[in-house]
Amino acid sequence: MKRYDFSACFQRSDELGPYINPRNWIVDFEEVFFNSKAKRADERFHFCTTMIERFSGRPNPVKAVQYQRNLAELFYCTGDSRKGEALYQKIIQKERTNAWNWLDYASHYCAGPFRDFGKALSICAQGLDAIDIMEEKPACFFERETLYKKIEEIYTLLGRKKEASEWREKYMEERQAEVVFCLKMEEEKNIRSFLIKTTRTEPRRQKSPALLAAGSGI
Repeated sequence: MKRYDFSACFQRSDELGPYINPRNWIVDFEEVFFNSKAKRADERFHFCTTMIERFSGRPNPVKAVQYQRNLAELFYCTGDSRKGEALYQKIIQKERTNAWNWLDYASHYCAGPFRDFGKALSICAQGLDAIDIMEEKPACFFERETLYKKIEEIYTLLGRKKEASEWREKYMEERQAEVVFCLKMEEEKNIRSFLIKTTRTEPRRQKSPALLAAGSGI
């Protein structure tokens, strides 16, 4: 297997000037390799492993997980579902509440040589279980909505209109709940801001001369 040096993506060039960051090109590389499927498998493999090594252990691990998903997708494209499955298991152990991990994982069983709608639904159900134990916050709604839409899509592919309609309703209800939750948070934020502002601007009450005189005579 030929070796490719994608670490050069991070090297600045004096010719480009100080305002151009080579990291901006990494997204372009990733998109090209992702769309190439298995046509440039060797290059894509080295690109993904280089990026995983580069971003692993950083304060924000999102990038590393993103390239792990890209690599797992490559394994499925080359027919090695065993490696793809193993890598997705590793990914979801670290990032269980990231809906994109579950979504991409399930997608490999919705079409192609590994199509298995039952497995895809099982993966989505596991993802929902993982997300439901999160502390309620705006991100939770998006995560659930993402998987609700995927489940609706799977039932649509199966031709099961009743179940697809039920999950579409769940999705719409979740969207509505998200709006209510965010409005409530915004209202509470405004109330706190108002209270802080009035506390800071309210003048300190001065004791009346009569009270001061009475106090001095005690």
